[in-house]
Amino acid sequence: MALTGFFLCLFLVIHLFGNLQLLLPAEAARWQFNFYSKLLSGNILIELISYILFASILAHAIYALLITIHNRRSNGKRYEYDRRSVSSNWIDAGYGVGPLKNAVYLDFSRAINEQGREKIEEKYGNLFRMYQKITGINGYAEPMRISPAAHFSMGGL
Repeated sequence: MALTGFFLCLFLVIHLFGNLQLLLPAEAARWQFNFYSKLLSGNILIELISYILFASILAHAIYALLITIHNRRSNGKRYEYDRRSVSSNWIDAGYGVGPLKNAVYLDFSRAINEQGREKIEEKYGNLFRMYQKITGINGYAEPMRISPAAHFSMGGL
């Protein structure tokens, strides 16, 4: 897979350099591009490389398919990706908190008890300071009420 991918990338880079000749001054570009075109169309080596390229594209696609099949068989499960977090499922089920029932509590009490406030403050201190500044509530003393919807637009919760 890596070799076919490398060969395909190499082809693209070489092809790009050939097409970049069009950016040369007009007279030089005309002569250079005509030379490049004749080289590509009349050279037996280039024709052989085009067949190798076609075979590489097929091999690359087949290897990708085989790797995917092997991967799915290895653990017996298909990969599934759910963009919605568990918190939004709770909200959809009617368990949201706050006046609009569109938020959940982010509770750090267990982490604070297990790791100590200093460790949590070192990792998430800015979060707690911003929450305190915006809401006036100390997030170390009571759970923070957050709305997952805004976090989904930023890539997740």
